[in-house]
Amino acid sequence: MVKNTKNPWYMITRMIERLKMYYDITNRTMSNPEFKQIMDNESFDLVILGLFSNQFIGLGYHFKCPVIIISHIKPIYSSSELVGNPLGIAATSNTFNSYGRPMSFLQRVKNMLITCSEILIINVFRYIDKMYYDSNFPPNKYPSFDEALRNISLVFLYLNIKLFVSHGGIASITEALYFAVPLITIPFFGDQLSNVEVVLAEGWAYKLNFDDLTQESFSVAVEEVLTNPQYRNIAQEKSRLYRDRPMSALQTAAYWIEYVIRHKGAVHMQSHAVHLNFWQNNSIDVIAFLVLAIFLIYKFSIAITKFLWKQLKKKLFARKQKQM
Repeated sequence: MVKNTKNPWYMITRMIERLKMYYDITNRTMSNPEFKQIMDNESFDLVILGLFSNQFIGLGYHFKCPVIIISHIKPIYSSSELVGNPLGIAATSNTFNSYGRPMSFLQRVKNMLITCSEILIINVFRYIDKMYYDSNFPPNKYPSFDEALRNISLVFLYLNIKLFVSHGGIASITEALYFAVPLITIPFFGDQLSNVEVVLAEGWAYKLNFDDLTQESFSVAVEEVLTNPQYRNIAQEKSRLYRDRPMSALQTAAYWIEYVIRHKGAVHMQSHAVHLNFWQNNSIDVIAFLVLAIFLIYKFSIAITKFLWKQLKKKLFARKQKQM
C-alpha cells in the first residue's frame, strides 16, 4: 500500500522503486519468446510507449518508424527533457511538491532542491537505461541511446454524476473537468498532491486527508460539495474553458499521432533544446561568462582608477614641490 504523505523525499524513493520495477518488466518483455517473434516478423507505422519506457525506444529504429511517448502525469524533468521544454521551477511547483501559486521564497528554495534531486536521480537511471538499451539494441545494428532519445517525436498527456471521489490523478481530474463534475479528493502520492492543490485553488474540489479520514469527515465533505453551488458553478466554468477547442481531446491526440506518422517523426517541430547539454540549455555557461566579464571589468576599472589617482597624486605633489 502506498503511504499517504506530503514528504517529497519519500515520493522520490517511491519513484526509484517504480523505475526498478520497470527494468524488471523490460527484462521479462525482451526475453519473452512471443515478443521476440513480433520483433522478427511484424512491421509497424508507429511505436507508442509509456513515459518510463526509455529502454524500449530502440523499437522505433528496429521497426523503422517514429516513437511517441505518452505521459499520464504532469510534466516532470524526464518528460520535459525529451522535448526540450523548460522546467520553470521558479513559477511551477515540482510534481513531487504540493505548493500552491505563488510560492514563497522558502518554498522556491525547497522546490529547487527537490528538482535538482530529481534531475540527479533521473540522470543516474538514464545511465542504467543506456546499459539496458545497448544490451537489447547493439551499437553495431542500432543508433546510440542518446540519438534515439533525441528522435522521440511527441510527449502529450493522456486525457482519457453529481460528485466524483478521486485520488487526484491527472486522468481522473481531466475526466471530471470535461464533464463539469465537482471533486472530493483524497491524494496519496506523486503528482496527486500538486494536482489537488491546483483544483483546490480553482475552487471546484474538496480535499480530505486519508490519515484523518472518518465516516463523519467524509459525510461533511459530501454534504459541502453537493449543497454548496460554488463547486458545480466553478466546475462548469472550467469545463467550458477546457471544451472550447477546435477539436476534442481524442481528436487532437489522434491528429498528432497521425501527423507524426505522415511526416516521419515530425523532426521539423522538434525543439533545438534537445540537442543542448544541461549547461547550454539553462544558459549556465553564458551566465558564468557574463559574471566573469563583469568581474574582470570591475577589477580593470578599479585598477585604472587607482592608476589614474596615483598619477594625479604624483602631478599634484610635483606641482606643490615647484611652488615651494
